[in-house]
Amino acid sequence: MALFTKFTTLTTTDETEIVQIPTGYVAHVNVLFVANSKVTNHPSDVTVSIYKGKDESGNYEDLLINVADESTIPAGEYILEDNFVFVLQPGEVMTAQASVAGKMRVAVTFDLLYTSALLNFRTPI
Repeated sequence: MALFTKFTTLTTTDETEIVQIPTGYVAHVNVLFVANSKVTNHPSDVTVSIYKGKDESGNYEDLLINVADESTIPAGEYILEDNFVFVLQPGEVMTAQASVAGKMRVAVTFDLLYTSALLNFRTPI
C-alpha cells in the first residue's frame, strides 16, 4: 500500500484529468480538496467526476459519478471532503472541470494497492 496525492490547477474551463488508476491497482480515494484562488475574484462551480475509463481516442467514457457536482466555491474559499472513501478500479479516471477560467486548485489523496482476482468482482447496482 502506498499513499499518494495528485495535484492539478484548472486554468481553463476544459475538463482536466487528475488521475487514471493503472492496470493492476485499485485506489481508495479518501480526501478531495478544491480551492478557488483569488486570481479571478469570482465564484466558480466545479465538478469532479469519475469515469469507467477512456475510449481508443482518449475520450472519457461511462460516467460513474460526479463527486462534486457543480459545487460553487467563492473566490478565496475551498471545499475539503475527507469523510468518505471511493474505490477506483484499474483504468478508472478522475477529472475536474471549473465553470470559470482562473486558477482552481484540486488535490486528491488516495491509497494505491495491488489488485487481486477478487477485486475485479463488480456487483450490479
